[in-house]
Amino acid sequence: MRIACFVVLNSLLACAEAADYYVGPAQAHTTLQSLLDAVNLAPGDVVHVEGNRTYGVGSGVIVRSDDGGTVTAPVVIRGERMAGQRPVLSGGINTIKFQSSDHIVFEGFEVTGGTSRCIFHDAHDVTIRDVLVRDCPNHGIHSADLAGSLTVEYSELHHIGGAGNDQKHAIYAQTGELEHPGAVFRLRHSYLHDGLSGNLVKSRAQRTELHYNWIEGAHIQEVEMLSPDPDFQENPAWSDATAREDGEMVGNVVFHRSAASSYSVRLGGDGTGAGSAGYYRLVGNTFIVNGAGTVLRLFAQLQSVDAHNNVFTRLGGGGLQVFRDVEADWVDANGMPGVRQMSGSGNFVDSAASAVPGSWISTYSAPAAGFVDAGANDFSPNPSSPLLDHGTTGASPAAFPFPAPLGLAAFQPRRGAVSPGFAEPRPTAGPPDIGAYERTGDAIFVDGFDGP
Repeated sequence: MRIACFVVLNSLLACAEAADYYVGPAQAHTTLQSLLDAVNLAPGDVVHVEGNRTYGVGSGVIVRSDDGGTVTAPVVIRGERMAGQRPVLSGGINTIKFQSSDHIVFEGFEVTGGTSRCIFHDAHDVTIRDVLVRDCPNHGIHSADLAGSLTVEYSELHHIGGAGNDQKHAIYAQTGELEHPGAVFRLRHSYLHDGLSGNLVKSRAQRTELHYNWIEGAHIQEVEMLSPDPDFQENPAWSDATAREDGEMVGNVVFHRSAASSYSVRLGGDGTGAGSAGYYRLVGNTFIVNGAGTVLRLFAQLQSVDAHNNVFTRLGGGGLQVFRDVEADWVDANGMPGVRQMSGSGNFVDSAASAVPGSWISTYSAPAAGFVDAGANDFSPNPSSPLLDHGTTGASPAAFPFPAPLGLAAFQPRRGAVSPGFAEPRPTAGPPDIGAYERTGDAIFVDGFDGP
């Protein structure tokens, strides 16, 4: 017997027996939907779905509002590996939808084939962990415009979207700023690659946190952190002035190699609405372009971009543009016209790069970043790299303090799936190296995962 305890009426602690349910070919419930139709899940309940088999989902699995948990006792829907294989949820319009089912952990599954979305997030405080999302013809993971917080971690997404449909993305996150003020989209310890349309990450959340990910090979841009689209706001009380949208990137590798777009990261807006008027913080990332391109495309309203300890490099040298802001509307805290605010320190740029912010201090440059083996996707610094020990504390300027920043990177990203709990810590001895990796004397294994 397991006991789940949770807070009720803001102060009372309630405890109840939590239940375990099982789904599989020899169980009372042979599909996840049949279990959800028969049982109202309660806080602390765990659903175990047998792995090494594919479950067709009909029109799609729906986890409804009467199946929710609490902050301290979420409902867990867990795919149990068998013979090393996850259970596969396949097909449907939305392969699985969280429909007002708050405080859910969905982990250990492979999800594929949803004709509209593979995972539809229309709830609050949903965690997607250790999930493979692949071969989705439209969106991979998509949030409704009134949704709350969403965390995606230790997951892999690839081959999502379709040719000629650049409004479909691997992850499209947004939050209801009136329904869930302060809601956050978090992506961490994940591997996104080989997008077939749109972007790998497109976030319109009030706050976006991208930590320790490897994001490579978008069809258009690897990352967008933007304001909400007013044309898709169901709440008529919402306006561009409802909230400021902020975004933070710490410890990521962002590798742009698309022939369809010359941009890696877009901040502020995309022409829908006024723009975020937000603060953006970039610390300890490695930004790579393979061919001519621009890393930071600054667009519509924004207040500040703060960058520390990042690598901006082009494989093969030449042609890299660090930023472009001809489409930006710099504003002050009152939304009035302002001036460009691009602070930064301890960044590395190729010596042939252009559009390097003159407001940055302690910027380092060289013909090459000095990676161990870029051809093998090992972007850790070699023994003579100009990245070594040249990082700074990463503090935001007093005039534009990023709210509740993560600080310096504590982990290093991998080019491959990472098992929960096996993220690689980043060494902390001495001044930090520039970029997503810290040299420790040996080459860092970044291509794949060498855990259990």
